[in-house]
Amino acid sequence: MLDSFIKKSKCYLVTFTLLLIVFILIRNFLGDIVLNIDLSFKSFINEHVVKESITPVFKILTHLGSAVFLIGSAVLTLLFIKDKNYFINVSLNLSIVYVLSVIFKNFIKRERPLDSLIPIPSDYSFPSGHTMCSVAFYGFLIYLVNKHVKNKILKVMLNVLFVLSIVLVAFSRLYLGVHYLSDVIIGALLGILSLLMYINYVKKEDII
Repeated sequence: MLDSFIKKSKCYLVTFTLLLIVFILIRNFLGDIVLNIDLSFKSFINEHVVKESITPVFKILTHLGSAVFLIGSAVLTLLFIKDKNYFINVSLNLSIVYVLSVIFKNFIKRERPLDSLIPIPSDYSFPSGHTMCSVAFYGFLIYLVNKHVKNKILKVMLNVLFVLSIVLVAFSRLYLGVHYLSDVIIGALLGILSLLMYINYVKKEDII
């Protein structure tokens, strides 16, 4: 299955490789400019958005993009949808985007912000893995919902729920101070690209 995925996703994998090279060049030559923009946005969030009363809420919401929660959600697809094919594809999609996020993090090697509202994660900052994985994971669920759910009201409700989950996870990473703006924006874009790559594979294989 993985061999078939690689063969049918070569153009996307080449795109990821080129983007990685571009991001390394940006880090080396435009890093200070990007950092200044990021720091300005971080200061704005800290001064005008962060409130002690809502911080506990965002500490909870950010877990919607954590590895433990997303893996648990993938397992739930197996419990509620008896077709193992759904579980396999949801899990493979999540695994691929996670591996891609790790590759980018360890090539770019951008340090985390020094101050945050939660313990600073031990891995690198760029791109936001929570954002990247959330976009690919919930985005794939949106694809499945729109393809298979017939009830229009349920379809709208699920779409709103999944889109809201993506937005809240992305914003929570900025609110809590564990990522810069560019980490989250690029994480979202890479997540979309990974999602499109996997949907393209699923369509070509006609497996779900």
